[in-house]
Amino acid sequence: MMNILKNLLYKIDSNEASHDNTIFHIALIKDSWIYRAHFPGNPVTPGVCIVQTALELLEQIINCELEITEVKDIRFLHILSPVACPKVDFVFTTIINTGGDISTMVNVMKNNTTFAQLSFTARNIPNKEAK
Repeated sequence: MMNILKNLLYKIDSNEASHDNTIFHIALIKDSWIYRAHFPGNPVTPGVCIVQTALELLEQIINCELEITEVKDIRFLHILSPVACPKVDFVFTTIINTGGDISTMVNVMKNNTTFAQLSFTARNIPNKEAK
């Protein structure tokens, strides 16, 4: 699995799964070079990093390397800052695996604040050596 941002931008504190959803409790790493660059003195989590984090967490659930094939809907509702909100939850409310495509809906939230809502489809990346 490609964990580009894990342990660079975030760490997984814990995760829990039920029949309704899967929740990852993560800690944002405020000293990351990404936050120093975006924006110095007032760090903000880039939207693309929120999407990549969701993909990496979905890879952990499915246990295979994935690539996004379709973005259905992405809404960034509030600024996600590692200073104001150092811990956040990625709540996967829907995961539909058709054997080829995996569709998911994810809410990025803490308490009553929803920072982002994501809906996308991903597909297993074929083994590069098998080509």
